[in-house]
Amino acid sequence: MVELVGADTLGGFIAEAGERFGSLPALAIKPGFRTRLVSYRQLHETALRVGRLLQERGIRQGDRVLLWAPNSPEWVAVYFGCHLAGITLVPLDVRSNLDFAAGVVAATQPKLAIVSRFTPGAGEGIQVPTLAIEALEGLLPEKDELLERVEIVPDDLCEIMFTSGTTGRPKGVMLSHRNVISNVRGARAKVPPSPHIRLLSLLPLSHMLEQTCGLLTPLSGGARVVYPTSRQPAMLFRAIAEHQISMLVVVPQAMQLLLNGIEREARRQGKAASLQRLFDLAQHAPFPLRRILFRSVHAKLGGHLDTIISGGAHLDPELIRRWELMGVAVLQGYGATETAPIITADSVGHHKPDGVGQPIPGVDVRIAPDGEVLAHGPNVFQGYWQEPAATAAVLQDGWYHTGDVGELDADGYLHLKGRKKDLIVLSDGMNVYPEDLERELIRELGVADAVVVGLERDGAPVRVHAVLLMREPESAEAAVRGANARLASYQQITGWTVWPHEDFPRTHTLKVKKTEVVDFLRDRDRGTPTPVAAPAPAAAGEGSLQHLIAELASMPAGEVRADQTLGNDLNLDSLTRVELLSTIESELGVYVDEAQVSPATTVAELERLVEAGRQAGRQEAPFVSWPLGLPAAIGRELFIQGLVFPLYHAFWRVRVVGQERLADLNEPVMIASNHNFGAGTIGLEPAAIGMALPRRLRLRVCMAGEEHAVFDPRFKGFMARLCNVFPLSKEGNVRGSLEYIGRLLDLGWSIVIFPEGKLTAGGPMQPFMGGTGLMAVEGHTPVVPVKITVERDSALQGHWWPPRGAFTVELGEPIRFEPGTTYAEATQRIEAAVRALG
Repeated sequence: MVELVGADTLGGFIAEAGERFGSLPALAIKPGFRTRLVSYRQLHETALRVGRLLQERGIRQGDRVLLWAPNSPEWVAVYFGCHLAGITLVPLDVRSNLDFAAGVVAATQPKLAIVSRFTPGAGEGIQVPTLAIEALEGLLPEKDELLERVEIVPDDLCEIMFTSGTTGRPKGVMLSHRNVISNVRGARAKVPPSPHIRLLSLLPLSHMLEQTCGLLTPLSGGARVVYPTSRQPAMLFRAIAEHQISMLVVVPQAMQLLLNGIEREARRQGKAASLQRLFDLAQHAPFPLRRILFRSVHAKLGGHLDTIISGGAHLDPELIRRWELMGVAVLQGYGATETAPIITADSVGHHKPDGVGQPIPGVDVRIAPDGEVLAHGPNVFQGYWQEPAATAAVLQDGWYHTGDVGELDADGYLHLKGRKKDLIVLSDGMNVYPEDLERELIRELGVADAVVVGLERDGAPVRVHAVLLMREPESAEAAVRGANARLASYQQITGWTVWPHEDFPRTHTLKVKKTEVVDFLRDRDRGTPTPVAAPAPAAAGEGSLQHLIAELASMPAGEVRADQTLGNDLNLDSLTRVELLSTIESELGVYVDEAQVSPATTVAELERLVEAGRQAGRQEAPFVSWPLGLPAAIGRELFIQGLVFPLYHAFWRVRVVGQERLADLNEPVMIASNHNFGAGTIGLEPAAIGMALPRRLRLRVCMAGEEHAVFDPRFKGFMARLCNVFPLSKEGNVRGSLEYIGRLLDLGWSIVIFPEGKLTAGGPMQPFMGGTGLMAVEGHTPVVPVKITVERDSALQGHWWPPRGAFTVELGEPIRFEPGTTYAEATQRIEAAVRALG
């Protein structure tokens, strides 16, 4: 295990990590079809440049910067950049509304707000200068412009965390470098990180659970943190498998959603009974054998997921049991934002399903006479921002009063009973903990979730009242009756209400806002029910499918009709349809396969596909990996060197120009070539390019081939695979082709494409297809222009004398595209570069 964190500040932390782990990947994200990796050294260097950028904008040590954007490597760079410059960070969940953000701005007076295109209103209206995080890379100063030196000590304020709590108005939690770093050290002692860990970051980085457990602790041990671009369950399964994720940090509801996805897929395949038999069998099997029993499930999850860390809310022991029966260890912890956030946590190999772990090293826990959990240690916060009275109410003699009720067992494990403020005290003095009742209610068939509160009306004794989120409202009474049968006499639920909306009002960590539930009940009893938690309707179709289509078709949303076709009526070409389906996935959370969409698809048909996609998981075309292995490589090399190249030299004199231009390339490239051989020699260009490439590049190159022309029938497809040709769809599953290309590039293979899309048979070069620029820009890889010029036909074209023809393959200078380059501009530059050769 790598030694514990030695740095005392977060700026020192990232400097230490950059030096220790260097070129190891620290962060990964796949915003398009290509995975982008950021090494530890790159992260440190970018953070230094961010710090310098902020200093150049007049932001000084102690000033505040608002960070209001989704998780991404850029978010992390800004986070560390602020800490390196001594700037106090004020992170906000990207889903926070404008009113909440305006209140935070008024309280903290930040000098700058770093926002995203996903930020509500792009951050407009908060009366603070803004900077778009998507434009950050293009604004950063050069690497040699050093950060102005600042003196930072461990007790300096590093961030102010405003959280939308379950009760009361949000308060700004002031955390120092010491608070955060000490908590990372404690977390490492419980779950040691290592470079072998790959963690999928699901919770917002604007919450301390994700910052400490999902970012800082993994980075302290050289692990890789992956940021998904969609939280749709089907997409999460894909991300877990594709990135070979081994660890998740989640809230309990996310664990349930993933389990629901596994069970839903089993039902779809007609294997629900088989899955249940495996659960029954696994109860009697040792832990390692359980992974073998559930090998098909683990295969869907990439085969590496072995640990889930849960926090932020109560975790049902039954949910723990289900995951552990599948061979996935579930660890949980307990804490609060005010403790940065961990107070107690399970250790690897040591946990109790009904407890929340033992205190982490350096933290002391004791139980007050009234049962409240108190915590003391270097992780306890400095106080609430500009609220001394609120600070004094919870911070006494260095002990943080959590507001939770619990007990410590003989082994030092903490067991929680509920929130002190939620405790229902009956008229006979008996204490009822709502969590116990909610747990029993959720066990009932048809109950999606439940909230139990104590209601007082007209001076009458307090009554235990349940509010139920029901799939079938008519079964509510039976559910309450079933739960009461398992509860003690003093715990009996005496009244119930079916919640009228799709979900309870929740915080961004998915806790139910009980105060809003109680307010609803009270307003209803007064005859003025408050419609809380109802989803706000989209304004003028905003967020609807018609609105998304209208944006891409540059027309008013009201003019989009159900009977219009995407091609002839709305003029969406193949590239724009890919963009539309990507937008549907990011905005509506639904995946639609391009193979199902054509120019003749109507808006109504697309709506049906979107609706079907809400229920179905994503079906991926299989990635064929055997041509990339050593046996295929040996067979391919023997075939090429023993047969293909000798035949070429028998009929052609080959001249190669510009090979030295590739001498410094040490990364995968995209090779874009014209498609120009004489009649009768169709399909020989790939071999011609192979002859021109340096051997080190040729051995790691894949050629694009038209999906049906090259791969049908089966034997022809096998030979194409053996020659490392991959399928490229021109009109059908375009996006699947892009995903395939991205996977090859991520694995370190270069690709060859023919952007004209068709053979010109000796004629003039055709315009390049628009997808060329998309692949170049989104692929984040150099593009090598190549031009094949036939000087003299060979016998293969019917000219028997002279028998040997001649052609030249010229390799151009690699082209790199800056972020923000449009696809059209990239396509034009590549085409111009190819035309200029020869």
